[in-house]
Parts: sequence; structure tokens; C-alpha cells
Amino acid sequence: MNHDSQASVEGTAENGLDRDREADAAREGAARVASALERNRKHQEMLYRTLLHCGEPRRFEEVEAFIARQPEMTYGQILQAPRTLIGFLVDAGGIEATAAPSEPQGLIDGEEQVLVTTASGSLAAEAFHPLIRLESLLRAKPLRSEAFLFFLELCVKPQSYAQIERSYKSERKTLCIASDASVLEADYFVSQLERAGGLVWKKAWTTTEEGRQFAERMRREGEMQPGSTKEDCACRIA
Repeated sequence: MNHDSQASVEGTAENGLDRDREADAAREGAARVASALERNRKHQEMLYRTLLHCGEPRRFEEVEAFIARQPEMTYGQILQAPRTLIGFLVDAGGIEATAAPSEPQGLIDGEEQVLVTTASGSLAAEAFHPLIRLESLLRAKPLRSEAFLFFLELCVKPQSYAQIERSYKSERKTLCIASDASVLEADYFVSQLERAGGLVWKKAWTTTEEGRQFAERMRREGEMQPGSTKEDCACRIA
């Protein structure tokens, strides 16, 4: 092997190692971003959407406006200002802030920054997709699957919590939800589905687009028929 060929092989190998290191670093960073989102459950869905929104570079003020339009902000559930949430994602390594092209490099005011999701932020967002979280939820709680689907389908038409409670009480005897069903109130299911990205509060509890898609897919695939009653489900409520 001549010198040039050997140098080419070594260069290729080194490039491969660099890519492996970058991939490992991105995965480690994604775990940190995901952990940060999980610790901020009150803001989790909005932070997730912001990671998606910044998949392409956007000016700071544009991202602020995007966050301000989110339902959690619109309906008064969030206490933190948009710029505080942006700073949280930057600190977690999910978003990178750089100087706008027309501005001098260096530390600048927030409004003059360009924000873009990092490789770690993109990986974390992929893992946080509501369809993935909803599937994980039902896999972890298989005896409650029918109940989770019941709430997703119920809230396709927005429901107040009082309406949800009434519907749940009238149907709970036919829902297969677990041996401890007697202590599981409607707020348990609402909370779990909100955390998984299946429900959102918009002056009433409303099924998200991903939640609707998930419920339809589950029914279509025949994994759970409406009103199903499994013989192996020892969870009937007297």
C-alpha cells in the first residue's frame, strides 16, 4: 500500500471514529435533555413542541411568539415566561443560541439570537413523540388500555372535567382497568394521558391530534375493541 492509500484509509477510519463519537455524544446529550423535560412536567409538552419548532433556525422573538401561542399559555396554565422556557432548553442542551447573521458575534441580547435544536434535542424530541409515549403507557398498563382509549375517544369532543366524571362513572363497570380500579378516579387517567401527550387543556379537556390518531390506530388494528371485556381481567367493579 502506497503512502497516499494508507493516508486515505487512516483518514476514513478517523472520520468514522469521529462520527461514532458525535453519535455517542448526541445520545448522551439526548438523555440529559429528556431527563430535564421529565423534571419539568408542567411545561413538558410545550418544551417538546419548541424543540420541534426549532428544527430549523428561528429568531429568538419568533420562538417567543410561538410559545406564547401554545394552549398552555393561552389558557393560563403556565407561570414561566417564554424567554425563561427558551433559556431552560438552552441550558439543557436541547437548543443552541447563536448570533443572528446580521449581528456581530459574541454575547448579545436575546432578541438578536437565532435558535436551533441541537442533535441531542432532536433525538430527545423523537423519543418524546406522543405516539411513542402513548404506546409505552398502554404497554406498561395493559389492563387499563380500554379505559385510556375511552378517555381519548371521549375527549375528541372537548369535555369539562365534570362531564368526564359523569361519563366515566356511567361506563366504569364495563371498562377493564385493573384490580385496583376502585381507587382509580377519572383524574388519574386524565393526568396520565396529558403527560403522554394524548390530552390537552383548551378551556376543556381535548384529545390531541396524536391522541386521536393513536386511538384510531388501536381500534383499526383490532388491538382493543370498544367496550371490550377480557376474561382475564380481574377488575370488575361491583
